[in-house]
Amino acid sequence: MWIKKGLIFAIFAAAALATSVENEDSVENNVPDVGTYGMEDLVTQIIEGLRNQLKQGIPEKNIPPLDPLDMKHQVIDIKFKELTFGGLLSNVTGNNLLSFKVSKLKASPMPISFQIRLDWEPIDVKGLYDIDGNLLGIIPIYGNGTFGGVFNGVFGYLRLDIGTKAGQLRVKKFDVDFGLKNINVNITNFLGGTLGDVICEMINENLPTMIEQFKIGYLESIKDIIMNVVNDFIKDKSMEELLDMLLGMFTTTTTPAPTTTARSWIADF
Repeated sequence: MWIKKGLIFAIFAAAALATSVENEDSVENNVPDVGTYGMEDLVTQIIEGLRNQLKQGIPEKNIPPLDPLDMKHQVIDIKFKELTFGGLLSNVTGNNLLSFKVSKLKASPMPISFQIRLDWEPIDVKGLYDIDGNLLGIIPIYGNGTFGGVFNGVFGYLRLDIGTKAGQLRVKKFDVDFGLKNINVNITNFLGGTLGDVICEMINENLPTMIEQFKIGYLESIKDIIMNVVNDFIKDKSMEELLDMLLGMFTTTTTPAPTTTARSWIADF
């Protein structure tokens, strides 16, 4: 649940700073390198403020400190179509979950536009697991032991276009992309050992492709859901109110104050 809240939290931050970029067939390829414009300074500071808060954790949102992640135990209960299993994860650690860097950024105030790409350093997660369940109601899924994974080339891309309709802020366009280059997963004693090793090898070889297939089948529906959530959140707010709220949420005493250009933009909006 805290992961879902955190993702929506981050999207709200982007929503305050977004509207149309015209005549671009491939949105990601047309994003320029990070510049030094006031709007981009403001976006960068909000992102850094979010990173700082996630490092410390946000207890009121049930979000623990994420980098490094140190989770003593987490009950799991998965029910997804024909797959059902539950159990416990313990002594889970994760590094570089917040190692993302802004590699591409475009933002402008008139019209308000926002496009960003984040790239992560290799993410390393490991811990202990104990699970039991089944697939299709007949194939047992079980195991207990150690697990670990290194995720390389993780990236995320976001574009938001916000305009007005009937006097309300509305998302005009929303685009998102994500993926990874490769993964190295190792799960000991899964399905008794030998079969589990084969499955780990299959995951390592095929997960990037599986993610792409997942995006083909489900990404548009996910984008529609997120657009509805964001629209519901912003519909009764002015841009000034939204910016004030987000700046209060995502800037901290450890984050540099907005530049003169950024402050002027807020005052003039």
